[in-house]
Amino acid sequence: MTLHCVGLRIPLENGPWADYLDLMADVYIPFAGDKPAALDINGHRLIILSTEEEWLQEGLDYLGGDRVERYSTFSSRAELHDATTKLAKSYDAGVVIAPADVQMADLIHNLQSELPWIQ
Repeated sequence: MTLHCVGLRIPLENGPWADYLDLMADVYIPFAGDKPAALDINGHRLIILSTEEEWLQEGLDYLGGDRVERYSTFSSRAELHDATTKLAKSYDAGVVIAPADVQMADLIHNLQSELPWIQ
């Protein structure tokens, strides 16, 4: 599974840009209250974003969120990278932009197997 990730303390093996990232597409973020919903996977705090609002809506139970909001639309990869890096720093979390063609449970399982434990 190829993922776009920023802000992880230990990067995943895949490249920084995945083929499924379509510029000029809206990017959505799950929220829990007034903050982005974040998962703790093997000691990594992760915020999962997607270009598919419905995919995130269906996965809110996994993410511990209560709603999905449009994060932004990006016109360049540099703009997307800058925004997600800022988001990662603001919430002391890694940011994963996930493809919508996988099940949320499979994504989480993949992250659990790929990310080493940190303390």
